[in-house]
Amino acid sequence: MIGPWNPAFVEKWGAKSATGLEDSVSREYDVVVLSLAHLLEKKFETYYNTWKGNNPFLQLIVECPDDVPLSTVQRVNSQFPISFFLDSRQDPQLDQALLECAVEAQLLQQRETLTYM
Repeated sequence: MIGPWNPAFVEKWGAKSATGLEDSVSREYDVVVLSLAHLLEKKFETYYNTWKGNNPFLQLIVECPDDVPLSTVQRVNSQFPISFFLDSRQDPQLDQALLECAVEAQLLQQRETLTYM
């Protein structure tokens, strides 16, 4: 979880948190939750490629306010495989999105492992 997340929420999920992209690079993630503002940073692609290199099954959840132009949402969605867009950090779908993404990442990892057995 990148950005100013409630510590109790982060702890509830047993997640790792980083204040910004630069604090996240040395970690391996199954799911990354971040704001659209972080995703639109010029250096985001470098961080994304590092995370994806560490875990090819990475899932992205993006906080995207309602007032963002549809063309921006379409552009980032075509550039990066985003699993969920949420309105805010208080979105009632956040828990479900985290659970679904964590399960999806684990299933993809298991499928990959079983393929090479």
